[in-house]
Amino acid sequence: MSPETEIGIAALLLLAVVLPLVLSIGEYRQTQKLAQPVVRFVYRPWRDMSFWWTLLQTFYGLALLAAAGVMTVRLGVDAFTCIADAVLLLLAWRCFPAICLWWAYWQWDGRACLCFDRARSEMTYTNRAINFTFAAVEIERLVQYTPATTRTASSDYSYAILHLTNTRELLVTSLLCDAIDWLSVLPAIKAEVINQRFAWLPTNPKFRRFFSPFSKQ
Repeated sequence: MSPETEIGIAALLLLAVVLPLVLSIGEYRQTQKLAQPVVRFVYRPWRDMSFWWTLLQTFYGLALLAAAGVMTVRLGVDAFTCIADAVLLLLAWRCFPAICLWWAYWQWDGRACLCFDRARSEMTYTNRAINFTFAAVEIERLVQYTPATTRTASSDYSYAILHLTNTRELLVTSLLCDAIDWLSVLPAIKAEVINQRFAWLPTNPKFRRFFSPFSKQ
């Protein structure tokens, strides 16, 4: 067995041990945070496994685009190349919704903070110049917009709209608080789940238009 093969096997074994350990530590820390008297949600990309899965899928899509270009240059334009390029481009196109979702979500909540004070039963949402405080009893219902369950990275992104009294609404993305977090911190309230192909934000229609022609919304 060559040294390169041994190094490769050792790296795979190390990954098989380290990755589950990292995930379990992350779940433990999340559980500890949700049990605190004041729960504070902020976004840290390096702690988000969905972010790294999104980057991996994006790089894979870019590699497919590069492969289509190299094939065209080396083989020239003929029937086989056109069919192969069409397949590669279609596969690549399916790799990019996740990074677009992440970008739209980060623009919305990437620098935001959501705090829930259990003693006061009060929530505070801070985002740039916004500082919005409301009591948990003001939440009339929660609508969760979630994508279809798939193995793609785009299925990790969802958002929720809190419908408050006096017709007020607050949109919070899964970068800050996902469905499990809501169930952990909120009292029993009326909740609704709406499934979509991709959970595009209502304020961001350009990505929806680009990816919707070949995907049922």
